[in-house]
Amino acid sequence: MFKKSIAVLLLASASLQPALAEDGDILFSYKGKDYALKDLQSQLQQAFYTAQVKAQESLTPVLEQAIVEKYIEEIATSTDRAINDVREEMLRAEAVTKEEVKSVYEQYKDQIGRPLEEIESTLTQQLQQQKQQEKVLALIEKVKKETGFVNKMEKPEAPTFSMDLSPYPFKGPEDAKVTVVEFADYNCGYCRNSKPEIDKLLKQFGDQVKFYYIDYPVTEKGIAGSTTQTARGAYCAGQQDKFWDFYNLAYEKPVTMETAAELANTLKLDQKAFNACLTSDESAKFVKNSEKMAQSLGVTGTPTLFVNGRLLHTHDAGKDLKAELEKTLKPKS
Repeated sequence: MFKKSIAVLLLASASLQPALAEDGDILFSYKGKDYALKDLQSQLQQAFYTAQVKAQESLTPVLEQAIVEKYIEEIATSTDRAINDVREEMLRAEAVTKEEVKSVYEQYKDQIGRPLEEIESTLTQQLQQQKQQEKVLALIEKVKKETGFVNKMEKPEAPTFSMDLSPYPFKGPEDAKVTVVEFADYNCGYCRNSKPEIDKLLKQFGDQVKFYYIDYPVTEKGIAGSTTQTARGAYCAGQQDKFWDFYNLAYEKPVTMETAAELANTLKLDQKAFNACLTSDESAKFVKNSEKMAQSLGVTGTPTLFVNGRLLHTHDAGKDLKAELEKTLKPKS
């Protein structure tokens, strides 16, 4: 019921991980032959890259601990105090009050379903831990701001893949400088939330970007249900030059098994041709081929974005895509 911790305590132990491998580094030998990252299958290259990114992200708290410890040492030296005393003072969080405990309990008592006296001790402990973590976060941000901290670890480089995008619809000019490919699912909440941001970016960057959309119905976990049906409907709408109209409407609300037919009616498509396409092997094969492409590229969730053939590692699709487009389109000095 409480927000999850978003930082480790600075005084917790941490261990460094091995250096990140580069594309040409030898990873292993098999029957006397050396293999580098570029020799792996596409999905394994992607999985290796993702593991590298996670490894680097796990090192960030260690760097943050290092700069805070350095900051504490400098203050201790300048004030002629013991380092432990300064550390304790700077990391000490205010004690949780009974009023705070009661306030949180009142907010969540329906979910808790137990009287306050039974859980007061546990609740107090959880709130105190949360305060401690917030204190640590605030100190990290303070030190970063005051010292001009810059993380200079080199980021792993995503592998570049070529994709046969000829069967898929796109927005933008054929010869755009940047090609963005999105694998997404109509029933994916993250996809629905990121769509307005992506639309805004496509408008902002105009003729510099070509955008492909590929259906990957992961929410059904292999079951041919509403999202697959809607994806087939999008393909069939495309046969009548209405893919993007269908796509826009499909993201306005959660889809059902009836969504494809309802949207075809809304768009005034040729119903006979649409229904024949919707139940055809052709539409089923198209969606299945899209799934196979996603899997071959190591796509495990949605939305997943590729920029000029490289996976965009993202926590916020709109924000991270904007940063990548600005970097890619920045004039070389």
